[in-house]
Amino acid sequence: MLSKGLVKAAKQEVLKIARSHGYETGTPEYEQIRDEHMRFYELAETALRERERAFRRLHMDATDEELVGYVRAWTELLGRVPNSAELVGSTLILPRYKKWNNYIARAELPRPNPGPRYERRFILRREVRYARLMDEGRVEEAREQFNDPRLGDYAAWELALLDESNKEA
Repeated sequence: MLSKGLVKAAKQEVLKIARSHGYETGTPEYEQIRDEHMRFYELAETALRERERAFRRLHMDATDEELVGYVRAWTELLGRVPNSAELVGSTLILPRYKKWNNYIARAELPRPNPGPRYERRFILRREVRYARLMDEGRVEEAREQFNDPRLGDYAAWELALLDESNKEA
């Protein structure tokens, strides 16, 4: 079951896709796009939960410097400082620092601007692309979604999370 924020984000995305194809809401074509898209969003949210658990297992012993490097790499990738809802691994990071802003200060980054309530847009879209590619049997191309060179050394963390979370599924 998708959270309310993700349902809102998914509906906006579906509406945009349907309109780009010239479909109006309530038509059978729109309903088909909506049903398929919501299925991928549900797969994506489940995958994000698995990756969060995998992150805790794989990086429980990570140093503060490694975790700070991780958020800096994501800042580079996103072009802005992520908030805690956007970052896989925040459930491991937050207990160490009590508040996300304390962690951001430790990383010597500016405080993130508050975003909309469905902040996980970037990683959720990546998960949706991954789910679609896997559904089409394009496994190598799907894995490449997690091998972004802008993450530097932390791209290996992303691929390890992918492999670890797929073991559980």
